[in-house]
Amino acid sequence: MNFDSWMGDRTTPGSAYDLNGNIKQMQQWGWMPGGSTQTDNLKYTYHLNGLTNRLKNVIDLNNNPTTQKNATTVKGTIIYTYDATGTKLKKIVVENGATISLNNINYTTNITTTTLYLGSSVYENKLYSNSTVNTALRYTHQLQFFGHEEGRVRAVRPTPQSTTPLTLVYDYMLKDHLGNPTWRGTGVRMPACLW
Repeated sequence: MNFDSWMGDRTTPGSAYDLNGNIKQMQQWGWMPGGSTQTDNLKYTYHLNGLTNRLKNVIDLNNNPTTQKNATTVKGTIIYTYDATGTKLKKIVVENGATISLNNINYTTNITTTTLYLGSSVYENKLYSNSTVNTALRYTHQLQFFGHEEGRVRAVRPTPQSTTPLTLVYDYMLKDHLGNPTWRGTGVRMPACLW
């Protein structure tokens, strides 16, 4: 069976990525009734004829209706901010037209999630364009976790909006002699007052 996946035509780098590093083409094979077949031949196009990094659409040139993935509208955006040394400082994800259920009422809203990377600590802000949803669900500068040499410590709250974590959970990662992760587990729960 063929489960190959490759970028571009598999031989020419220019067929896989543009000069900005954006994907131009991706091909995948998989099993369908009757055997292995090409399931996707995705062509990526960008606004302003590729002069931007803003995705315009993804078209499946294979045109198999059971595997079609045309995406002509952009549901949102993701923006990363780095410092001059390449350290990631911030990620902003905007999801447009999301449906949120609040007190058994559905609201349509845009959601902006900002993740801040401050050393080994990761914080998150979440804002909603709908004022009713924003009043009920928004939060700012919520500690998500902080890392250390053996893993991380996660803040666990009853709801994302809670200002004080009930507990901090120690997640540890074991590595082999080459530094590759070999196992991940959750350890001791610590009361928030220890933090």
